[in-house]
Amino acid sequence: MFKKKGELRGTVKIAHVPPFLGHFMSLTLFGVSGSDSPPPFDGVAPLEARKDDAKLGKETYLDREDTTGRLELSFRLHRPAGWYYLQLNVILFRKEGGKKYAQVERFPFIKRPVEFPLGGQEIVLPVSWPATPLEQLGRYGITKPGGGGLLFSD
Repeated sequence: MFKKKGELRGTVKIAHVPPFLGHFMSLTLFGVSGSDSPPPFDGVAPLEARKDDAKLGKETYLDREDTTGRLELSFRLHRPAGWYYLQLNVILFRKEGGKKYAQVERFPFIKRPVEFPLGGQEIVLPVSWPATPLEQLGRYGITKPGGGGLLFSD
C-alpha cells in the first residue's frame, strides 16, 4: 500500500556566515513512528545511516564573495505523511589566504521530530555557523569526488 504524501515547506536561516563563494545544502530525513519517538542518533548521524537526502539547493559564484553574514534558502519537500527527524547538511565554499576551501557542517535537529502532514506545514530551521577557524577544522586535502572529511582545499 502507498502512504499519502505529506508536505513540509520551510526556510533555512543561517546566521554568522563567513564570506563565501557558494554553497550546497541538503536535508537528511529520518522517519520515526510518532511525535514522541526518540531521535535515532545522538548528535550527527553517521554517513551510512543517511538514506533519505533531499537536495535543497546550491549556488556558486566563484568570481565574488558573499559577505552578508547570512544565508537563507526556502524549500518544499514531499514525503509519506508522518514524523521525521532532520539533519541540515551544508557545504560552504570559502577562500582564505589565496586558497579555496569546501567547509562541511552538519546541523542535527534532535529535540523533537517534525511532522509532514497531509495538508502541509511551514517551519524555519535557524542555525548559527560555527566560529571555528579553518586551521582548526578536522581534515585537509585535495577536493575529490567521494572524498571524506570536514574541510577540503585546492
